[in-house]
Amino acid sequence: MGFSNLANVALRLLFAVLILRYAYAGLGAFGTVFVFFFLSFVGVVKIFPVMYAFYTSRAGYYIKDFLHPRMEDRHSKCMPTNLPGITILPIAILADNYAYTIVCNETKKAVVVDAADPDVVLKSIPEGAELTHVLTTHKHWDHAGGNYELAQKFKGKIEVVGSEIDKPSATTYTVKDKDVLTVGNMRFDIHHGPGHTKGHVIYQLTSLATPTAMDEDKPRTALFTGDALFVGGVGAFFEGASSDLYTLYNLLHQLPAEAYVFCGHEYSFMLMSQAATLMPNNKLVLEKLQQIKAKRGLNQCTMPSTLAIERKTNPFLMLGKSFVEEAAKQNLPSQVIQEAMGNRNSFLHHEK
Repeated sequence: MGFSNLANVALRLLFAVLILRYAYAGLGAFGTVFVFFFLSFVGVVKIFPVMYAFYTSRAGYYIKDFLHPRMEDRHSKCMPTNLPGITILPIAILADNYAYTIVCNETKKAVVVDAADPDVVLKSIPEGAELTHVLTTHKHWDHAGGNYELAQKFKGKIEVVGSEIDKPSATTYTVKDKDVLTVGNMRFDIHHGPGHTKGHVIYQLTSLATPTAMDEDKPRTALFTGDALFVGGVGAFFEGASSDLYTLYNLLHQLPAEAYVFCGHEYSFMLMSQAATLMPNNKLVLEKLQQIKAKRGLNQCTMPSTLAIERKTNPFLMLGKSFVEEAAKQNLPSQVIQEAMGNRNSFLHHEK
């Protein structure tokens, strides 16, 4: 950004602050809100960056239940998935979020992921299991909104884990890329997966349990991707530039193909429908969409997918590496990649 642009932004902000200050003095809080929206309408201030900054601040805690109300009814019926010696249970919370309870069957140590509705999550922990860690993929309140309550309830007995960049609410143990956390027979590798937020992390769970004969065909690893990766898509690029998305793209092409993918939201039908529109002749995409449609018709959870399937059906992972790399080298805005994901021409070579 050149000096003239910086000066222009600074003058606009100063002008807006002065107007809002005097508006509050003369009109009170409601009048100030009205003036703020008027300034946004005429282009003096941009409303989304201001509202997003408020939402992701500590002050956002006080509006989280309004924005992400806790529901009595569960949005999906969930079934457990097993790795050798480990049980993973998706938990339908809020309007369309998933939290996860992960239990080491031998040690009875339990870990939860993105426990934004603590009451529901705690009920999912099997009798006799001990909760030791709360893993948070990123700072947004529909993922981190239960951290404070859990930290207070289990004061000194659990660790609330989050990235050192995002610093999610009530974090007691910060992690960064390539850190490792071991709980019982569960190894969690932490991977920086930016784009949705600057500090978003993906937790890669690997079973350390000795496999039995029944475990021979089971994957030994699973990814908890939060809003970095969905079935058929990715989270909105709220904070990422193309360079961040290239980091995420590379990561998701390097991790084990057989890994289960457990996402943060039930967006599968919507996103795979969009993918089918982009690739109407792609048999794998159409088959995946029909499988998801059948599950959603029965109100069933569509987790997990696998990374192998996502690489063949997810528009973000199907973009050409050279395109994403060049966008990163030129430091282009993330919208360039987002637009490519919505352009059918980007996927013509995948039509078969």
